[in-house]
Amino acid sequence: SERAVRPPSRPRPPLLVLRAAPLPAYTSMDLGALFGGSSAPARLLIERDQFVLDGQNFTVRAGCVHYFRVHPDLWEDRLARIAALGLNAVQTYVPWNYHQAWNASSLGPARVDLDSPSRDLPRFLRLAHG
Repeated sequence: SERAVRPPSRPRPPLLVLRAAPLPAYTSMDLGALFGGSSAPARLLIERDQFVLDGQNFTVRAGCVHYFRVHPDLWEDRLARIAALGLNAVQTYVPWNYHQAWNASSLGPARVDLDSPSRDLPRFLRLAHG
């Protein structure tokens, strides 16, 4: 009769333990300065495990908008829908390969396009902040 041959057992590697990174050294941020100033800058603090915005406990409730997948004429609508859901923050990421034009003759980057209508990142950020 044939017997199955098992490979020799090997010791298992230790489990990888991940720790959360410590909070950054700063504990407050002037949100008005972040977006070019405002008449009454908001003050965001981190106290223990809670955000505090202008003296009030604040919970971040965010939705994601991929501005580069939405026609620019619909950006305001999508941001309004996020607000209507009771969300108070918008998350997005910037796909640099979408913004970076390539020069075919040199096979290298030619320039970064942040101002054509469908790639107008500054406009999207102003709408999200407004």
